[in-house]
Amino acid sequence: MSFVYFTTGERVTVELSTYDKIDYGVAIEIEKILNNGMILVLNYSNGLANMGSYTTEVKNRQLIFGVKYEFYRLLH
Repeated sequence: MSFVYFTTGERVTVELSTYDKIDYGVAIEIEKILNNGMILVLNYSNGLANMGSYTTEVKNRQLIFGVKYEFYRLLH
C-alpha cells in the first residue's frame, strides 16, 4: 500500500510494506426483506489475519448496517 502526498510542488510517495498482506476471515450477513421493496441488511466481518507487524497485532473488523431498495419486487 502506498500513499502519495504533495509538499511545495514535490511529489512524495511513502511505501507501507506492513499493510501489503492478504486478509482472510469470516463474514456473516442477515437480510430482512420488507413488502414495500426495501431490504434491511446487517453485515459483520471479522478478519483473522494479523495485518500489523511482529510487535503489534492489527485485525480488520467491521459492522455494516445498510438499506437496499429493489424496484423489480414491486413490478411482480
